[in-house]
Amino acid sequence: MDKSIKKLAIELNLTSRAKFKVMDYLFKNLALSNSVLEATIRGLAASIGVGKNSVIFTLQLLEREGIIKRGSGIIMLNPETLNKQYDSIKNELLNTYSKDPQPLKADRECPLLSQKKSGGALIEFKRKLDEKETLLNRREDKLNMKQAALEGREMKLRSWEDRIDNLLGIT
Repeated sequence: MDKSIKKLAIELNLTSRAKFKVMDYLFKNLALSNSVLEATIRGLAASIGVGKNSVIFTLQLLEREGIIKRGSGIIMLNPETLNKQYDSIKNELLNTYSKDPQPLKADRECPLLSQKKSGGALIEFKRKLDEKETLLNRREDKLNMKQAALEGREMKLRSWEDRIDNLLGIT
């Protein structure tokens, strides 16, 4: 599939790294999700690590070429673009593709809520989140300690400044 993605990207003149990343991500995830991907432009940009403009340009070009069909929060792969080795799946996908894409429901707009995750994956995600929170708390504590030390130094400097002013007769 990678060779066909590269070939198609070159044919469509999607030679920038960001646009190729978008196309690669789409084809890999569309293949895994029965050729229907529920994602917003902002969500795709964040998942792939590219700008929204790259995602928008690539999606518009793929849609213009008839490779995908888009709806509100839905991207569908045209089964005609699949390799001939997927002929058994093609008829089933043609039925799905011929329908208009349905918009996402309000409760499914969040990518984490729309994905079914196993309990283990959620536990792992929570563990990583807790680690990051602990790290941030440590950094905050260090900053608070540094701020307290600076405030102490500032008070000492002010007392010395007052002493010098008294010695010079400036008040």
